[in-house]
Amino acid sequence: VTATSVSGCTATTTVTITEDKTTPDVILTPTTAILDCNNTTATITATGGNAYSWAGPSSFSSSNAEITVNAAGTYTVTANGTNGCTTTASVSITQETPLDLVITN
Repeated sequence: VTATSVSGCTATTTVTITEDKTTPDVILTPTTAILDCNNTTATITATGGNAYSWAGPSSFSSSNAEITVNAAGTYTVTANGTNGCTTTASVSITQETPLDLVITN
């Protein structure tokens, strides 16, 4: 950058501008990935961002880092980093198929 005063004096300096395009490293940790008669809910915790936006089955949404769900499906989080960059991560929660009880004599 060069600046010139009214009297014609100039001063020059160098300015370095860096850009941080690093996306957050999001880690999803579910308490379980399978819902069954013993685990009727799953808690999923997202880390690595500073703000979160979740989407899931049946119009599920949340802005919490930790969610508790009771429906099978894919849950996707968009995480924002401190620099404004975003990344997404997903986890699938499944529902165990109930056993058929057959009684024979």
